[in-house]
Amino acid sequence: MTTLIINPSSIISTYCYSIYRVETDSTCELACRYCYARWYRVSDRGITLRHLEEFRRFIKYASENLQKIPVFRMSTLVEPLQDRALVRAEHVLKLCNIHDIPLIINTKSLNLVRRDYILEQVLKLADKNLVLIQVSLCTLDESKAKILEPRAPTPSQRVDMIETLKQHGINVVLRYQPTIPGIADVEYSQVVKLCRELSVSQIIIEPLRIERPLLSKLREQIPEIGNVEWEPYTELGGLVKPCDSWTRTIIKKFKEEAEKYNISLATCKDPKINVLYKAEDCCGIYMINREKSLKKATIYEIKKFNIETTNVDAFLEKIEQISQQFIGRTYISKIPKEHRKKIRSHYKILIEKSTKQDVEITIIS
Repeated sequence: MTTLIINPSSIISTYCYSIYRVETDSTCELACRYCYARWYRVSDRGITLRHLEEFRRFIKYASENLQKIPVFRMSTLVEPLQDRALVRAEHVLKLCNIHDIPLIINTKSLNLVRRDYILEQVLKLADKNLVLIQVSLCTLDESKAKILEPRAPTPSQRVDMIETLKQHGINVVLRYQPTIPGIADVEYSQVVKLCRELSVSQIIIEPLRIERPLLSKLREQIPEIGNVEWEPYTELGGLVKPCDSWTRTIIKKFKEEAEKYNISLATCKDPKINVLYKAEDCCGIYMINREKSLKKATIYEIKKFNIETTNVDAFLEKIEQISQQFIGRTYISKIPKEHRKKIRSHYKILIEKSTKQDVEITIIS
């Protein structure tokens, strides 16, 4: 089974536009205090090397046989530009440049701008409008950041990095992630104003998801985190998230500020409450070269275009008719069988989830 496509699930299949990934490592040296992704991590260089070889083979095939290619995300659950992964990150960037692969880089690392050989490759992709940088930031407060992300660059360093990237003309989105109760309530206005000053045109909000034991430990050092109700993230348990009433409130506050400055706002894969304000998709893929890139359709498209079908093939046909930007029938027909199987599974779950009544979707153009 391919490792390049994120596994189908009720959350990813329903809400995510980017399901292709390229991982530069299987573990992460940042060790952020709120991180639950250690569930998925094993420090195994062999896994990463096999994954990168699959990536190399697929993008070579795709560039030779497909007019458009789905946007890849580098990475999903690790810092892609951590020191231990830089050789592999450079290799990925060079391959993306050779084969014109659209790429999202989600990072906190200053290596993006401090390592000339990394920045050089990113600038080459930017010249073809094939790269989007998502800079993650969970707080502007230096003391709280030291507690939450002790090994990561400081907030001010990341703000400087965004400024450098914008000076180079690179598309940048701010991921205010995780969006944390007791912190976001105080910072939301400052965060939006900062984006205006930096000419960042979109903010992504992703409320904190955390294991209860980790939440209890963080409360000891940042008590205000505990001033809301918490509920299970999914029916499977394990993780908790802020209650829906807090989520609605903080989204409203961000949106009111974003309206003042004409800044786009999107939420990221909440099981119930999801908003797109002045954005075509939550990731910012719409900023990337449309002649080269594809994205998976989501529940937003089902609601926006009133798509009514329980058949995956009919859905693939319909979504391609709506827009050539979506992974549809033509793309599916030309890719390896293992890719087809996973993408069809994503769309099957999406269609099933779209009939549920517990999903709140708001699209504001």
